[in-house]
Amino acid sequence: MSSSRLELEKRRIPLAEIIRATKHFSSEKLIGDGGFDMVYSGQLSEQWKNRLVAIKRLNPNGCQGDVEFNNEVKMVSNFNHPNIIPFVGYYDDANEKIVVYKNLDHHLQGKNKRLHLTWEQRLKICLGAARGIKYLHFGVGEHRRVIHRDVKSANILLDDNMEAKICDFGLSRLSPRNQPDTHVRTRAAGTWFYMDPIYNERGMLSKESDIYSFGVVMFEMSSGILAYNTRHFKDTKQQSLIHIVRSYYDDNKFVDGVDKLIDSAIKGQIKMSSFHKFNDIAHECINFDIKKRPTRDRIIEAIQEALRIQVGHLAFIYVVICVGSRRGLDVHGNSSITFGRRKMETKNVYLQRPKARETWEENYVFPYRRMDGWMEIKLGEFEYKQGDYGEVEMAFKEVKCWKTGVIVEGMEIRTK
Repeated sequence: MSSSRLELEKRRIPLAEIIRATKHFSSEKLIGDGGFDMVYSGQLSEQWKNRLVAIKRLNPNGCQGDVEFNNEVKMVSNFNHPNIIPFVGYYDDANEKIVVYKNLDHHLQGKNKRLHLTWEQRLKICLGAARGIKYLHFGVGEHRRVIHRDVKSANILLDDNMEAKICDFGLSRLSPRNQPDTHVRTRAAGTWFYMDPIYNERGMLSKESDIYSFGVVMFEMSSGILAYNTRHFKDTKQQSLIHIVRSYYDDNKFVDGVDKLIDSAIKGQIKMSSFHKFNDIAHECINFDIKKRPTRDRIIEAIQEALRIQVGHLAFIYVVICVGSRRGLDVHGNSSITFGRRKMETKNVYLQRPKARETWEENYVFPYRRMDGWMEIKLGEFEYKQGDYGEVEMAFKEVKCWKTGVIVEGMEIRTK
């Protein structure tokens, strides 16, 4: 058995444990029903660190079969990104196929949650989701990319810090990433209101298909209208969200303009230049010509600029390292960042992942391998305003043992 298969076997959760956590899959534990699967909340036992989890139980009569299930488990068990939902474990046999994730109660699609999000929060959520999509397209493997195939607001969850986590990879497909125009021919699948029309009509799946779907999500966030809901205005017939968007941008049918695309819940707090910057890049995402859709980097840059316009400047602190001969790197330390009178401390920072996956916790901070081969660790963020100046101080404090074999390339400060 290969080492990767052995690692995956360690994440196998007994069915009895899952049945206990869901009270025999009782209706009181049911938190979502997607037709092809049902999602339950639960808490695992002490043996599994009492984790609060979301348990996705596949419908045996649904469209996701053995190949798709095995593909999902194999993919998500290797994901490592702050904007991808953490994988906990799985169970499968002839009758049951179950994937277990960290539980996140906040659904972006939930009306009560969405209505209370400020414009700043919506921008940060979209920024995190865009980074998650970039990771899937470029950061998963040296020669492979993951096309999600069902990007929608229901598949973007929020943690307690309102950080976006992309979930549900049951329809996702792997494709080569060493050919810029690579596409996969496959039967169209996903959610119709978010689906790329080129993919829907021709069965040509590409990374730009995810970009189209994300553009729909962005317009949901700025307008407060879900993609499958319809609206009636005095100068239009009943229309869905994307038809409303195209009526404004492509057909110039709205007499009173962009007001129709602003969620009334945030209208009083939004800076219009921030709104236009955000919506303009969203409109590029839903272009019928896939070659005119923006790259992930352009989307991220545009949302960052919209956020900067709205709230001022934000910066991330990263430490960039190279690991050589090593000792003690898989034992955590604590870091701190100080700028002016503001100090941010982060515990459980690892310079190398512990080999035993079962020891990993959700609050651990691990390095992320960059395209240039160096490793980087995000240690904190701070807000600054025009004219602010001062020194940024970073400290890494040892906890249990000495560490050797680390070359520090430097500290990077990047705007958010």
